[in-house]
Amino acid sequence: MKKAIISYILCIMMVFSMTPALSFAAEGDETNAVDTPETTQPAEVDDNGAQSEVVESAEVDETTPQADQEETNVLLDAKATRDALEPPLAPDHPGSARVENIGQYASSMRIYGIYLKKKSGSASINDAYGDAVLIESNGKFLLMDCGSNSLSEGAGSNPSNIVNVLRQIGVHELDVYISHMHGDHIGGLSDICEAFQVNKIYLPDIALCREYETPNSETPIQNIYNDQVKIANKEGAEVVYLAPSFREHTADNTYSYFTVGAVQCSVIGPVRHHGFGEFSRPLDYLNNCSLATILTCGSFRYLSAGDAAKVEETDLVNKYGYSLNCDMFKLDHHGISGPAVSNTTAFLKCVSPMW
Repeated sequence: MKKAIISYILCIMMVFSMTPALSFAAEGDETNAVDTPETTQPAEVDDNGAQSEVVESAEVDETTPQADQEETNVLLDAKATRDALEPPLAPDHPGSARVENIGQYASSMRIYGIYLKKKSGSASINDAYGDAVLIESNGKFLLMDCGSNSLSEGAGSNPSNIVNVLRQIGVHELDVYISHMHGDHIGGLSDICEAFQVNKIYLPDIALCREYETPNSETPIQNIYNDQVKIANKEGAEVVYLAPSFREHTADNTYSYFTVGAVQCSVIGPVRHHGFGEFSRPLDYLNNCSLATILTCGSFRYLSAGDAAKVEETDLVNKYGYSLNCDMFKLDHHGISGPAVSNTTAFLKCVSPMW
């Protein structure tokens, strides 16, 4: 009963405060978007890996169920912690300069989950071609991560399937956001920049992961960053760096807030500096340096934290607690879950998403 009441009230809030349209796209699928997707059914998967989302509109009863005092207190507490989530900017931090005046926009947002193919013959989620989520608001697009550099199939001149999906949706120009500097999140950047007009590329400030080392000493973290900047410069895109307002940063153009259309994006993690020696594997270090960002449109909140694992999730819980509550959450690290990996019980309890 308690969960039903809370879900009902959140649905009412969403109906009157925004018009969310959720679209989940895969190569070869038709793109579906609806104005009020209050309930969703699990994605259907065909043998070729293409996925489609079945979306229904919920009927809203005009009568309001009576909540007991305990349930009312829970909702009030959740609202109070939400309102307190965004930390103030440090006095010398230029983050507020990045926030566009969004009062001129209607509150609308579409979220496209782009499901990339797995490597041929593999059933392992670890062999998927990376991550990509597209945000659309008032004609503006933000691609959050852009998959692996192994996306192209056949001859090298063939466009990657992520490019095809974006074209199918109708993208012509966009901004790109990179959660962290692993190949399955940055590898498709060159294809994206060649195929579309990319205005801004948002990268984590290098201070967030400066201790990263690789087995190959010829590719230190600075070289990885240099490669992405070269791609941006070649295509005329502006490079912008992101970090939470309370974290140190190295670039002058490092921000903690930015916008896409009517959506305000607030960078809340990683919370603290990690030493490379904390982790037994190099990939665990970068995963736990992933940007964690909450995207807000009206009262609707969407959380994405790249490949954050237990260490970063624990830091986020310790700092924000139930202020992490969001309506929708993209599961960390490609959905890989477990008490020692990602999407831990404590973290999911604090986020407590409807979707």
